Amino acid sequence: EKYWTGFMIQGSRKDIEDAIGKRDDVRLMIVNNSASALIAGKPDACRDIIKKLGNKPALHLPQRMIGHSPEVSPCVEEIGQIHAMLEIPNTEHQMYTTVENAPLKGGTLMKNHAGNVYLRIADFPAIVERVYDDGYDTFVELGAGNARATSVKQILSTNRNKIQRPHIAVAIDREGKDTWSQIMTMMAVLKSHQTPGVTLRKLYHESLMKEPGKVNKLLRSIELNGRYKGISTSMVPENILKELRQTNGKVTQPSPYKKVRAETSFKSKFRTRKQSLPKTINHSDNPQDVGIHIQPEPEDDILVVSGADLKTAFLQLNKAIRLPTVPGSRSNSRVLEPVTMMNLGDENFMKCYGVSAPLYSGAMAKGIASADLVIAMGQRGLLGSFGAGGLPIHVIEKALNQIQDVLPNGPFAVNLIHSPFDPNLEKGCVDLLLKRDVRVVEASAFMQLTYDVVRYRVAGLFKIDASAGINDKNIGMKNKIIAKISRTELAEMFIRPAPEFWLKKLLANGDITSEQHEMAKLVPMADDVTVESDSGGHTDNRPLHVVFPIVLNLRNKLHKELRYPPHLRVRVGAAGGIGCPEAAAAAFNIGAAFIVTGTVNQLSRQSGSSDIVRNALASASYSDITMAPAADMFEQGVELQVLKKGTMFPSRAKKLRELFVKYDSFEEMPVAERERLEKRIFRKNIEEVWQETIDFYVNHLKNPDKIARAEKDKKLKMSLCMRWYLGLSSFWANNGIKERAMDYQVWCGPAIGSFNDFIKDTYLDVKHPQSNGQFPCVVQTNLEILNGACYLQRVHQTQSFRDVDIDLDSNDLRTYRPVGPL
Repeated sequence: EKYWTGFMIQGSRKDIEDAIGKRDDVRLMIVNNSASALIAGKPDACRDIIKKLGNKPALHLPQRMIGHSPEVSPCVEEIGQIHAMLEIPNTEHQMYTTVENAPLKGGTLMKNHAGNVYLRIADFPAIVERVYDDGYDTFVELGAGNARATSVKQILSTNRNKIQRPHIAVAIDREGKDTWSQIMTMMAVLKSHQTPGVTLRKLYHESLMKEPGKVNKLLRSIELNGRYKGISTSMVPENILKELRQTNGKVTQPSPYKKVRAETSFKSKFRTRKQSLPKTINHSDNPQDVGIHIQPEPEDDILVVSGADLKTAFLQLNKAIRLPTVPGSRSNSRVLEPVTMMNLGDENFMKCYGVSAPLYSGAMAKGIASADLVIAMGQRGLLGSFGAGGLPIHVIEKALNQIQDVLPNGPFAVNLIHSPFDPNLEKGCVDLLLKRDVRVVEASAFMQLTYDVVRYRVAGLFKIDASAGINDKNIGMKNKIIAKISRTELAEMFIRPAPEFWLKKLLANGDITSEQHEMAKLVPMADDVTVESDSGGHTDNRPLHVVFPIVLNLRNKLHKELRYPPHLRVRVGAAGGIGCPEAAAAAFNIGAAFIVTGTVNQLSRQSGSSDIVRNALASASYSDITMAPAADMFEQGVELQVLKKGTMFPSRAKKLRELFVKYDSFEEMPVAERERLEKRIFRKNIEEVWQETIDFYVNHLKNPDKIARAEKDKKLKMSLCMRWYLGLSSFWANNGIKERAMDYQVWCGPAIGSFNDFIKDTYLDVKHPQSNGQFPCVVQTNLEILNGACYLQRVHQTQSFRDVDIDLDSNDLRTYRPVGPL
């Protein structure tokens, strides 16, 4: 003690090491957490360090040995010899070493590590960070006390690079708490978080079934992923059992039931939308098992309602509701947990983009998803994607000026559409996005990865810690991509890293650095993949409930194959056909991390469409749609989904496609056919159409090469003239050109029918007096769909309680309708 003692002091590792400096009479031995550590050395030297750190209270801990310091170095060889016979066992569980901050490999000799154990600093925060980064988020302290579990909570609750880190940390042997109470508390916490691998085995002896009045016997075995077994049997007197308390709830007398329904009030950060539902625990390995009843303690924010108050109470989604049960139930009430938008989808989506809900408004080309629409969404903390597809670069830049003036730090996204027949459009758009530091891109209609979409992604890669090496935990991604796809092969190319073929070209051209080249091999091309089903515009008309699970399973398979860490898991969202709360709830229930709305936003007053189109959409049903040739992929025969009610565009566009397939030039057409084309569809002679086409490609798209090729290729010339009509038809619609009303091209999916049914006779209905003749606000449209999905989750909770004395039908509780701005 005279020459070597220890103190538990307050301070970060950096502050303590700075205070020690080059002194060799005091050592930092163990780092407990970010605010405390153990130092040891000469007593006066230790007190000097405490003084330098502000004389904060310190705990004197006499040391009876020297460790975790270089003073041990003369003994390292002998230490290795002592451990020469010991081998690190091969087990199914990964073991780690705190001093080396790395996994221990089974089958290796302990002597290879023993020296480091005594020489190096034991850094507990570092190993917690390492284990967490390796994908483990549940920590159970099995030894005496709860100091380590508390430290884990403190370490992982501290933001790292502004990233929240959900976790569970529990202990089973806290001082002053009986073992039974702690084990039951721990198991309730793990079960409420749906921790994988947690099993309950024979909580009570079978004798309790026959003689329930006798002394209760404690747990015979409890298994956590095989790590903790064989707790010895002991006795718990009845008076102690009655006093047991569970976190925010109480444990009542065990009863002989095969199933247990637990009303949990644990606030989980994991799978929150599932956590709020009551869970049934089946003791499959013991049909005679008994269980516990967990009943929440009364809370001030729980609404107690009945009768006429039910609908009003159900709509207060941020509050819990206590519902009465039928006579004879084991409990006289049930509690519905709060359900908010944060409980839907994947919270990591919201953290990634800095938004308040798992939703974004999808891009609609030609500026229909306008700057005003994107700004309105962003100002309410929602993500909106600007519809840049089909717009000249200078128009996109003007819109970006408007958006970034109001939302300099987001949230907003810009659509990047694949242009296989005009790569200059794609290149120009990516040049602009990089120049303007646009951080989120919605990539649409990509049939394959291109040079420029890879360039956008990889140009935003950087090392988080510039002094550290390149690994998948040290890569930051400034440029985020949400890939909109409808087929598995397209999803796969965005889930995998960028192809080496493009990376080599980018590196050779100086568009990326060698470091970015290496980093790109370790990260996926996209942060998120949107599965697009039966949507407006470009669509494969695939049903969401069929294609979504296939893509989700593919993501899981590729994530495992590519060995991505948890933070690089590509999220999968759902789009197409989402126009009402029921559709949104269905998407979330099949596993969507987020949802995307589209058609319904075109009806909003902020969209880039015209009031003529909005009125047409407001009266449309799910059956008022059809498929028609697309302008951007006309030659390939690609079609898109449009409104057919009140317009001749679908039939006229199909006629153009028919003529294109049948003839190789305008000159090959019969005179009568050509005259009908000019009179009924173009309403101009072909030469006028061609001159306007030349002007558009040369002066707006800056692509005179295309015109030069068309002058030599009559088939291409015919194609460009037909695309003149297909392109302008959406312009006429968006700008409300009345004389071309029968040629309006209005991209629209069947969701418009469900949306109109949802908002009928509410404040969002333009015909309703409360709307003041205004079309709905895009923000309210999306919030009402999400709010309705939350409401339906509450209804589902109610249905899961079979003993609740509530008639959902007579109280009109099954449906949600907008009642006023949110």
